[in-house]
Amino acid sequence: MSAGKTTLPMLSGKPMPIVGLGTWQSKSGEVKEAVKIAIEAGYKHIDTARGYYNEGEIGEALEEMIKAGKVTREELFITTKVTGAAALPHRVRQQTEISLKLLKTSYIDLLLIHFPIAFEDSKLDDTPPSFLPFSEKGEALVSDVDYLDTYKEMEKLVDAGLVKALGLSNFSIEQVKRVWDAARIKPTNNQRL
Repeated sequence: MSAGKTTLPMLSGKPMPIVGLGTWQSKSGEVKEAVKIAIEAGYKHIDTARGYYNEGEIGEALEEMIKAGKVTREELFITTKVTGAAALPHRVRQQTEISLKLLKTSYIDLLLIHFPIAFEDSKLDDTPPSFLPFSEKGEALVSDVDYLDTYKEMEKLVDAGLVKALGLSNFSIEQVKRVWDAARIKPTNNQRL
């Protein structure tokens, strides 16, 4: 890779900035300012997830920076993820539409399945939602859903124009291959911790 390269080509056609602002574990009340500072510094890629509980603040920052003329939506590259219970096939569109509303955008550049497992959605409608619920005994309420079913629902979001590209997060090589072989719209990346 050349020293001056700042983006990577994507299967969707829109290049992904190599450097981005990750917002995992960003403190409430601080992430909005962090996003604004990052954009002022030239960052275009913002990475978040439903399970980070910060999409609302990020959306406020993006809206303010766009209105101030600091950046256009087209210049930004927004990645988010369906996490835990949000990755259940029957919840994918609903949870993505919530992300779109919170992020104050009409489309997501890259939508990832956060983990190759999903959790039960018995507490997803709570306030705040629980994406990774546990029983009273402390046992994870893991669903037996197949992540291929989740991915197929995500493909429908690309068809609807709500998402530009799809990807994976924390998948093994074997799991990536399984999705690749079954996918109509190929995953464009596998984000790892």
